[in-house]
Amino acid sequence: MGTEEKIRDKILEESKKGNIIVATFDGLQGMPLDEFIKQPTDGLLYDLNRDEATILTFIENPKWVNDYAVCKVIRALKNRIEELEVLLADKKESTLYMRAGVMERPVKRGNKPIQKGRKKGKLGQ
Repeated sequence: MGTEEKIRDKILEESKKGNIIVATFDGLQGMPLDEFIKQPTDGLLYDLNRDEATILTFIENPKWVNDYAVCKVIRALKNRIEELEVLLADKKESTLYMRAGVMERPVKRGNKPIQKGRKKGKLGQ
């Protein structure tokens, strides 16, 4: 069995265990998929060599078109997950207030309370 077949078999074997294998500067590295997807989008795309900067360095290869689309889809999906997590957290909090008999809950921005008298910009949040 050649090296390529061994790599393929290793990737498929790890996949059955819920792990992924990625190629890094240090060689192939395995990790649990559930943990891998928890990282910020930029780190995830970087580790997959699918961030915009990396993709555009291989523009002579027609494969870059789909790689770029994958990057954008991953970004959109991660953003949607974050939006849904905030909505879910707000819904859970509303349910807790209702169970406690509280008629009104504090005004919230996402899942963070608004502090009166202080305005925060994007960098200060």
